[in-house]
Amino acid sequence: SSMRLPSPPSWWVVASEWAAERSGIIWAVLFMGWLHAWFIAAAIINFHMAIPLLVCLSLFWIYVIGVFVYSKISCGWWTHVEQFFDKRPWISTVVGLGSMVLLFAGLIVAAWGKWARMYSTGCLILLILLAVLGSEHPSRIKWRPVVSGILLQYVLAFIVLNWSYGQTAIAWAADNLVIFLGYAKVGTSFVFNYIPEPPDICGMDGPFSFTSLPIIVYFSALCAAWYYAGIIQWVLRRVSVVLQLVMGTTAAESLNAVASSFMGPTEAAVLMRYALPSMTQSEIVATMAVGFSMISGSLFATYISFGACAPLLLAANVMSAPATLVISKIWHPETQQSRQKDMDEFEFPPCEDASLLQAISNGAYAAVEVVLAIIANLIVYLAMVQLVDSAIQFLASLVGVEGFTFEVLMGYLFFPLAFIMGSSNQPNWDDYIDETLKVAQLIGSKTVLNEFIAYQQMQGMLLRGELHARGQMIAVFALCGYSNPSNIGSVLAQFVAMCPKKSKGIIPAAKAGFYIGSLACFMTACVAGSLIDDGQPCMPDNPDDTCLNLQDVVNYFNRTMPT
Repeated sequence: SSMRLPSPPSWWVVASEWAAERSGIIWAVLFMGWLHAWFIAAAIINFHMAIPLLVCLSLFWIYVIGVFVYSKISCGWWTHVEQFFDKRPWISTVVGLGSMVLLFAGLIVAAWGKWARMYSTGCLILLILLAVLGSEHPSRIKWRPVVSGILLQYVLAFIVLNWSYGQTAIAWAADNLVIFLGYAKVGTSFVFNYIPEPPDICGMDGPFSFTSLPIIVYFSALCAAWYYAGIIQWVLRRVSVVLQLVMGTTAAESLNAVASSFMGPTEAAVLMRYALPSMTQSEIVATMAVGFSMISGSLFATYISFGACAPLLLAANVMSAPATLVISKIWHPETQQSRQKDMDEFEFPPCEDASLLQAISNGAYAAVEVVLAIIANLIVYLAMVQLVDSAIQFLASLVGVEGFTFEVLMGYLFFPLAFIMGSSNQPNWDDYIDETLKVAQLIGSKTVLNEFIAYQQMQGMLLRGELHARGQMIAVFALCGYSNPSNIGSVLAQFVAMCPKKSKGIIPAAKAGFYIGSLACFMTACVAGSLIDDGQPCMPDNPDDTCLNLQDVVNYFNRTMPT
């Protein structure tokens, strides 16, 4: 007869069931314990190198304490306060408008005598008034998200632009982001050999499609892997709760804005697949507007090489989240009952990949279509710009005007906007006008064509010394978004494909999203411009500084060789 194993004791069975039900918590506790031990060991060896780990652990404990405090007040007096203001909307309106008056009065006093900063403050007020004039329901505007969103932008801008520790932190994050994205060069060098990094000869630069665009494939694959592991869902849900509590926006709006800041608008929109059918029209407008006011993180390395300072570019993308919600809630206030208020009830689309390797492969493959679309658009748009340039120059030459190009035309059209944004602080009036015209040209190129061409034009202006620190800062913020007419079709097609039955509301929302996205980009530029006089200047990559000039070699041999 077979030997019968003894039954485990009852306490062991109970303990096993308890551990199985809480396996996730147990693994999280073990991981955090290991991480704390690792930090202690690293700090003993080299505390300076362990500072990033200390920051991560500090953020973790801030989150834990915040969740604990919120759980204590969410069902207590705070709920009664919210109900009190909901029943008396006129109080919220008075408090909101009063807060905005105090805020702008303080900004004007702080910038008194510094005209560039005062112009930026005035432009910010004008942008809000324009949004109110374009509002679908001006009398239904709720001022809490407007005021809190503007304050949140100023907090973020102060940390990045005015606070020395914040500047150090954002610079460290930006530098490491560049290093992180730069790992794509290992793969491109292996696949394309010397094409991405040709010999260091002047005029022989690596083709753009082989140097910068492969980063998009690399970043997309990583996002797919993080989504498969559940990391993206966990982080987005926690960060979105903070934005929701501060601004009072719904779960879908907050999560989409946060996701777009880190992943990119196109990728973030996919997360709204299950929420879109039950969204109100105001939520649809806010969600689609995000697709026009931010850029994808995969393009950071490219724009940084064009001269967009990494800390400013990172700050612009993050500040655009509250800026977009501010303008959205003015342009199309909520008039329906939202079903997306509770973040815990928000449903992420399930990951369809069977394994981590499949997720990485599918993420990389999905980015190929994006890369090809960028290449095709650049070919077409640059060719069309040259065509329009030639036509404008020909027509201008007929009446005796020479050198009138598409860029010059954009500069004149958008000069009033660039002027009131405070795009320059040059003491000489002619230099002031020239720099403002250059910023206006960039804003025009971004609005009519796209931000890629505008940042590329900024690179040439910086190398020629036509932009100074303030003009560069305003341009980096104002250009940081996909708000151009060609993107309307892309956003429209994506949202209609996800929810065809909502197409009646999606079509007008796409047009509104373009206007909202444009105003949001200009708003972040005004917020930054109203705080400081000058940004931190940074120069774009210039291979001609260290390259081998073949003409110099020829001249050398001509001088040394006997005749």
